[in-house]
Amino acid sequence: MNMVGDNYIKLNVLRFSLNKSTEEEYHRLLEEEAIPHFKEKKNWSLVSEYAEILADYYSSIFQYKKSSVYYKLANDLRKNM
Repeated sequence: MNMVGDNYIKLNVLRFSLNKSTEEEYHRLLEEEAIPHFKEKKNWSLVSEYAEILADYYSSIFQYKKSSVYYKLANDLRKNM
């Protein structure tokens, strides 16, 4: 994807974050589209940001194993930036 694809994904993330009625879709978007896309693009700051959002979400619903995976991802990326 080009810059248009990047901006499309960023706008979808922002749109879903503002619409709380689509919380499951928002987290699916982060997990299945945004994080893989920006990993491929090597945009580590966005991967880290989105991973932390997912980690907080999974922690809030008591899914600590998934939460720790995303906290570790965010933390490791920030150490290397």
